[in-house]
Amino acid sequence: MLVGDTDLPVALETQSLAVVPRDDLLGDRVDAERDLVHELTHHWTGDSVAVRRWSDLWLSEGHARYYERLYSDEHGGAALESVMRAAYEQHDQWRHDEGAPAEPTDATLFKVMRYDGSALVLFALREKVGEETFGRIERAWVTAYRGRAAGTRDFIALASRVAGEDLGPFLRPWLYGAHTPPMPGHPDWQVDPVED
Repeated sequence: MLVGDTDLPVALETQSLAVVPRDDLLGDRVDAERDLVHELTHHWTGDSVAVRRWSDLWLSEGHARYYERLYSDEHGGAALESVMRAAYEQHDQWRHDEGAPAEPTDATLFKVMRYDGSALVLFALREKVGEETFGRIERAWVTAYRGRAAGTRDFIALASRVAGEDLGPFLRPWLYGAHTPPMPGHPDWQVDPVED
């Protein structure tokens, strides 16, 4: 990691180095650490396991945001479930504005759907298969595809193998559908209406 005195508006990961603007580290301790966790996660998802095509960007940014939020939850920041519920409420709007997580329609890919919207997909998968199986899927992902490019179909196939069940029918609506599916284990969660 390189902390730079730079005008970059955001931190940036590259193949072998994450560049973090100095000002990112001057705020609240949990927020600063959360930003570092995001960039460090990219060393595995995005760098070691590169995205096959731009539509697979959700695999890189979604993982980085998910682990950033998980870290925050475990270190006194916002609760993961609360953050995911808020993302769930907005998910249909993001789909409308930017496309589904693995099927972007907006010309600018680096929008909220690729981050919070994609982290929500991983949270939904964890809720579906359980924390232990989700952990095995995550470890298998960064092990099986280390040093290679992989895509959405690869992730669905690997997750299905590790979980011992075909997760395609569950994940495809989350990744490609026009509307947000129900959140496993949270029947009370509701998606806000879409505004044009």
